[in-house]
Amino acid sequence: MAAGRKPRGPGGFLCALARAAAPQISMRKGAPGPDVTEYSNNMDLEHYNSYVKVDLGAIQRNVERIKAHIGPGHGMIPVVKGNAYGLGTVAVARTLAERCGIGLIANAHVLESIQIREAGIDVDLMILGALPPHAIPYAPRYDIQLTVFNGETVRLLSAACRREGKLGKVHIKLETGLGRIGVKPGPDLERLLDEIERAGNLEIVGAFTHYATATQQQSQYAKGQFALFQQGMEQLYARGIHPAYVHTASTGATVWFKDSYCTHV
Repeated sequence: MAAGRKPRGPGGFLCALARAAAPQISMRKGAPGPDVTEYSNNMDLEHYNSYVKVDLGAIQRNVERIKAHIGPGHGMIPVVKGNAYGLGTVAVARTLAERCGIGLIANAHVLESIQIREAGIDVDLMILGALPPHAIPYAPRYDIQLTVFNGETVRLLSAACRREGKLGKVHIKLETGLGRIGVKPGPDLERLLDEIERAGNLEIVGAFTHYATATQQQSQYAKGQFALFQQGMEQLYARGIHPAYVHTASTGATVWFKDSYCTHV
């Protein structure tokens, strides 16, 4: 784990849940090599009627194929959520970070990030969605980058960072037409940027949006969303803000929408 990332103390209830929920890796006799792991979720496989074999080498090869598809000059932000879609949060995150050279992994819940942190994996982490207020203090404690789109989250995160004596890192979610969370480009975005500036201890390291029709190739709606996203980015650039992570392309958009690749997919 990189310097400064070691969490202090036991981390409270969520931390205990992370340890309890972390899948246990069991290498059984006859397994076809170190890339194949079996997850028991704390169950004795000798007395259970099913288990999952995960070929971590296949994950690595898939990442290499995606990198070849998007070409040089673009990075990847894999989304590891829902126990890595049943494949095992920690094992998949370790493979992505240590064998695939991934620098930032996205999670859906802070619990997933805590599991990765407590496993000692040296990788940046971000939460793609909103967090309830009680979970926000875990972000600075475990060096997790948060998504922000309203003043309340900015204020709560800033206060938590002040208590921890840390600089918070945030990604701005721009609402461009999906209709979920996000701040709309224009006056709403300007007010959010003002709030972040007033906080004084938050750094904007990313900006992103999410497409409603990314799986529909050549979707005009998706192209319109990207155009609106670019308007929002111009507002950031006008203030001298140049995030390291500018990401809009989901899996569906990565297949066909090359203009949307930005810095990362």
